Amino acid sequence: MSENHARITDAEDAPKKSWLSKIIGWVVAIIILIVVAQFIAGLQSDQKARFVAESRSLAETACAGDAACLAAVSTKLDICLELYSESHKSGKFSRKYTLNKESFLACMK
Repeated sequence: MSENHARITDAEDAPKKSWLSKIIGWVVAIIILIVVAQFIAGLQSDQKARFVAESRSLAETACAGDAACLAAVSTKLDICLELYSESHKSGKFSRKYTLNKESFLACMK
């Protein structure tokens, strides 16, 4: 009976991992974390770029083809967005951007 017991416990022991396979496992895990972080950062920058593009098109639409107004849009857009827009966290990884349209358009003139 002791011989059977010795054979069963020997078979249940998992083989030890080599130090090289442990290092490779950690490197793969770190790479996966970096890729996920870059993906989330990319989503956030896409949201901001889309918000800036929408704000620019709103200002250009309000200009109705006036050359002086369109020149003001190109020079004042960043300043007016900074003054009259807000961003706050929306969910775990995304941001929500809001714009005070009346004040923003008044700043553009």
